[in-house]
Amino acid sequence: MTVVQMKNVSKKIKNHMILDNLNFDFEENQIVGFLGKNGSGKTSLMKIIAGEWSSTSGQVYVNDQKPFNNKKVLAKVCFIQEGNNFPVDMKISKLLKLCRNFYPNWNQEVAESLLELFDLDRTKKIKELSKGMESAVGVMVGISSRCEITIFDEPYIGMDANARKKFYQYLLNDYIEVPRTIIFSTHLIDEVSSLFQKVYVINKGRLLLDIQTDELKEKVYAITGPTKEIEEIKNKFTILEEKHFMGNGEIIVFDQSEKEHVMPENCKRNALNMQDIIVHVTEKGEQIL
Repeated sequence: MTVVQMKNVSKKIKNHMILDNLNFDFEENQIVGFLGKNGSGKTSLMKIIAGEWSSTSGQVYVNDQKPFNNKKVLAKVCFIQEGNNFPVDMKISKLLKLCRNFYPNWNQEVAESLLELFDLDRTKKIKELSKGMESAVGVMVGISSRCEITIFDEPYIGMDANARKKFYQYLLNDYIEVPRTIIFSTHLIDEVSSLFQKVYVINKGRLLLDIQTDELKEKVYAITGPTKEIEEIKNKFTILEEKHFMGNGEIIVFDQSEKEHVMPENCKRNALNMQDIIVHVTEKGEQIL
């Protein structure tokens, strides 16, 4: 079932085009990544999906309903973002009670488990927490809500590497137990990319790529070898980066061919990590299309 549909969606703020004619949809029960540079429009897009913002033009549907100011949609979408905007004078225990009453799929056992995992004191107020602890509260709410759509927008600010690892592993295990749609925006791409079944690459407010993660890894890679041999094959690809030194070179390519290329004898194909892939793709922008 399709859970999110975007049809010619644009968002303009003070004559500045934040999102420009987006068209895509995705199916339920998968973990997807919204990736791109700062200011590319990812957070604006997630706010529209969550019903916090309306689009300037186009149509948005979440579970076949328009999300903006729609209480039925709001109860089925949990949006956790940097800063969280939880009431600073509220105790964690009070926040848990409010969430339990608001989210129909709320799982208190999961919440209790995450309180223990992140060593959160339910008697403390939000303003008494460190930045990492406040982020852990957001993570707890997002996972425990078990909403049909859960959105995490840079949710880990202040969390150390060990806490982030616990978050990713718990999220994956809970997703396996109760599949739902999870949208993730992050700049720590290599930490999380193994979770993504699909990625949406946003660049300057436009959708650059809508692609399965494994397929993207197959399309973007490095080729190293003698400059002479690289020159013979590089016209077969979209070149994302090229460098040469003392007769040897490396090209980063976007390979749009349906068939695997035969490499020259002294050239080698090398895989890239997802972080590097996204950096190269967004640097090239719409020239790859």
